[in-house]
Amino acid sequence: MSLKQFTTNEAVSILKSGGVVAYPTETFYGLGVSAFDDKAVQKVFKLKGRDQKKPLSVLVADTGMLRMLVVEVPLMAQKLIEAFWPGPLTLVLPAKPGLPAHLTGEEGRVAVRVSSHPIAQAIVQGVGQPITTTSANISGRPSALSVQQVNDYFKEGLEGVVDGGELKGGASSTLVLVEGGAWSILREGRVGKNAISKLLQSEKGWEND
Repeated sequence: MSLKQFTTNEAVSILKSGGVVAYPTETFYGLGVSAFDDKAVQKVFKLKGRDQKKPLSVLVADTGMLRMLVVEVPLMAQKLIEAFWPGPLTLVLPAKPGLPAHLTGEEGRVAVRVSSHPIAQAIVQGVGQPITTTSANISGRPSALSVQQVNDYFKEGLEGVVDGGELKGGASSTLVLVEGGAWSILREGRVGKNAISKLLQSEKGWEND
């Protein structure tokens, strides 16, 4: 049985009502739910067989929506945003108190990015609040690059998918921690360490842990 295919507007409605939808990003297909809907988020953990202790990354539409999640946007993070957003760079920043544990984990940080894929952008803008962006796969297996692969992973439990065609895949988004006046790369991906270092080390007093 094939998953239902939705338009962007249909996907927005489903996410607002607590459903789970797969959608394309500039890296892989992601599983989206409203990030503040705990019941919907639990569906994602169950679908993927994901460890509950591993928090989910989220997409935002812009820096205004980012401020719903973080204590502040440090100048260092702002420089990265100006250079690499929208795009495959995920910033890990100190989270606002009171955010759900499925977003912050035990460290009290949240991982956020703005996708450059027009469908992903339109969905998060339509929902009007952050959405999850964990890869559409069973944990430990390759990330889905096509609607067919999403369908192969999720025969049930997923409301449907927005078709973005065959994605190029490759490296995941780069994960950069910015905290306490220092930065470090937690996972190198599409955005290379050299590009980040060149940008941030040009600022006197900024350190790389």
